[in-house]
Amino acid sequence: VLREKLENTEIIQAEKIQEIDKKNMTEISQLKDTVNSLRDNLERS
Repeated sequence: VLREKLENTEIIQAEKIQEIDKKNMTEISQLKDTVNSLRDNLERS
């Protein structure tokens, strides 16, 4: 029973980490877009 609880906890933790990773990747992508946009604006001015 204890082993099952441990395995379930590990699975839940892994899922939470995946969610955070996904969110981080989205934020990084948005930051890259922002940086590119700022660079474009600077080059034009």
